[in-house]
Amino acid sequence: MFYSMGKAYEKVGVYPQVTDVSPGFNWQAFEKANRELSPVLNNTVPAPVIPMRTGAKVTDALSVVNPSWPFLTVNETLLRFLQGVRADPLRIMPTTAVKKGVSYPYWLVAIDRVRPEYVDYQESRFITGDILDSNGSFSDIFFSNAEECTQFFQQHDYSRYIHATKLILKEEIIQHDIFRLPRYTTPRYFVSDRFREGVDREKITGLGFYPIESAI
Repeated sequence: MFYSMGKAYEKVGVYPQVTDVSPGFNWQAFEKANRELSPVLNNTVPAPVIPMRTGAKVTDALSVVNPSWPFLTVNETLLRFLQGVRADPLRIMPTTAVKKGVSYPYWLVAIDRVRPEYVDYQESRFITGDILDSNGSFSDIFFSNAEECTQFFQQHDYSRYIHATKLILKEEIIQHDIFRLPRYTTPRYFVSDRFREGVDREKITGLGFYPIESAI
């Protein structure tokens, strides 16, 4: 069984725990530089300082509005856990969370590779539309396989909206405990039973797991 991975809203004190990075930080420049300089680990470009909100708990995973996608904000405990499960290569960058003047070491972690082949396109359903269309007009779009889905994203930029209204996974071929899907779901990280059980066993905090239906 697989789940969409999100935040444990009721266990983090206040949600989101972080609403923005340090004032004036150029997140887009940071993201661009890190992609160009190193796909795995880069200490050259300074990471943002992440100020935690009053009332937020210091958890293994932090709920951060900006920067958010595609990064998870995790501490050393959760980073080690992620490095021990079946996953595509992780992109890892150190950062710092600050609460009431106290600094806590964290990491920004991302999986860059997406796995469209894990979706059953014959059984799933999608809609598409122009994201700038004020009338919100959408139409059905059909993909026969992962290749057609990949071609669509290659041909359209982020001005084209696409959303899964029904998402069915090919669970029998999935070989990862955590993986990403293309941008037709809201949370794009999905995890296995093994991943969820490991989080419970290690008492990792700040993560929530939800039925696949919650991703659409």
